[in-house]
Amino acid sequence: MPARYWMALIFLMVFTSGLKAQLTGGTIKGSFQTDFQYYQDDSILGINDSTLQGRRTGSNTFLNLTYSSNNLEAGLRMESFLPSMTGYDQRYTGAGIPYKYLRFHDDIWDITAGNFYEQFGNGMVFRSYQDWTLGIDNSVEGIRIKSKPFKGVFITAISGVQRYYWDRWDKDDDRGIITGADAEVDLNDALPFFGKKVKVIAGGSFITKSQKDNHPVYKVPKQVAAFAGRLNLSYGPVTLLGEYAYKINDPSAENGMIYKPGEAIFLQASYAVKGFSFSAGVKRLDNMGFRSDRNAGLNDLTINYLPSITKQHINSLPAKYPYATQVQGEMGFSLNLGYKIKKGTWLGGKYGTDLSATFSRLTDITRLPLDSITPVGQAGTLGYTTDFFRSGEKFFEDISLELQRKITKDLKISFIYAWIFYNIGVIEGHLGEENVVSHNAVADITWKVTSRKALRFEVQHLLTHEDDGDWMAGLIEFTHHGFFASVSDQWNYGNPEASKQIHYLMVACGLSKGATRIAASYGRQNDGILCIGGVCRYVPAISGFSVTLTSSF
Repeated sequence: MPARYWMALIFLMVFTSGLKAQLTGGTIKGSFQTDFQYYQDDSILGINDSTLQGRRTGSNTFLNLTYSSNNLEAGLRMESFLPSMTGYDQRYTGAGIPYKYLRFHDDIWDITAGNFYEQFGNGMVFRSYQDWTLGIDNSVEGIRIKSKPFKGVFITAISGVQRYYWDRWDKDDDRGIITGADAEVDLNDALPFFGKKVKVIAGGSFITKSQKDNHPVYKVPKQVAAFAGRLNLSYGPVTLLGEYAYKINDPSAENGMIYKPGEAIFLQASYAVKGFSFSAGVKRLDNMGFRSDRNAGLNDLTINYLPSITKQHINSLPAKYPYATQVQGEMGFSLNLGYKIKKGTWLGGKYGTDLSATFSRLTDITRLPLDSITPVGQAGTLGYTTDFFRSGEKFFEDISLELQRKITKDLKISFIYAWIFYNIGVIEGHLGEENVVSHNAVADITWKVTSRKALRFEVQHLLTHEDDGDWMAGLIEFTHHGFFASVSDQWNYGNPEASKQIHYLMVACGLSKGATRIAASYGRQNDGILCIGGVCRYVPAISGFSVTLTSSF
């Protein structure tokens, strides 16, 4: 990052810290984060000046400032991508203040003008959020009004345009204006006679996208509306929740310009008591891609979010094959079971043993032709019909087992086994490639040397006959009162191509002091797909040095 930007950021931090000490009747808070990478040549990975396109460094930097006084609040976020790090969309490259707002709030009203994030229900028709791990920021610039007119009643209304990198919206912009409202009622609070044994929360959402008809071939609707209804019931250890969403016809580049309405259903049930838990989820999506620009792709300008029901693996090798939600059509279910073997028993040991098992399966929906002559998915038509309960091609399946046990007060072990089926042709677009079936095993041992020192050892193995073949991974990590140091390696020893049987060695260290943390690493990073909640981005292989600094004040 050029020196002038570092000087500007330091000045702002010092200035606001001083201002905070001088102002009365209000407070200023802030946070700062910078991620910096230096890329070096790596002949084994095929990284050189040509593949890097002359970019030897990348940095993503954020400074958040918030001022609040009584019922008023103001905030902004300064961003700097100079240039954006490899793996992030290069359209972020630049610097500025893309997020700023003014807010008034009291016991009844909460009004925001400027940029904001919001979610209706589970997000199936509207979710505006930021996740820089995924390179996503679809904040809305406009106005948001939230109200609590009665006890247990919550109403939200929004209108504005979504962020699109650094582009400012004007009347000639292709981005549509989104407007909507959400209402939620907690019946136990709103109706005193309702009782307290059964807790009931009901809600409904409406959102519309207003975008001009600018398609050169097809007539497209200028207004696209989506609706959702949800219900949350709980009685003692039992919880049931569900949401149904419907979107009117929305021909787009994503669905091949068909006029079929979209719908989604999400159901979840759970039961939890001391020592035992169980949950099950069901999901079905059909043509539910929803963007404020019908021509957008990747993760750009998404209006809604479709919850994932698959397990989020945190270990690197089981996470090598994550599931990406197929918004144009998928159906599936998941089961999760947790059990604690009592302490003092032969199986439970002195401290008890935690067992968990998860299962998830996702498939395509079945698409049937409209008639005997129209191909399935024909642009300019309704596209297809479906059999609601009939599944299609298998996309993903995951069976995971985990055991955690505390052997002594200073020694804890964890074992994980995961069997994963991964349709690489659908999920990653590698059409024609063989589906991947992988067996994954992880052993994790943590030894608490003293009250402030600990050692952690991790060994992983991935066995597969497809894709890149077998992998091994290991990690040794030492922590001591805010300091950590680690050495890790991933080895693709089973790759069919001997030249690709590569070690991805990485050394890292970091220090935390109060609200400030700095971490550095050096080595190779493997390429792959990074997914969080079914939303994904591609992470390229890199070799070099990286630093992360975070602080709040």
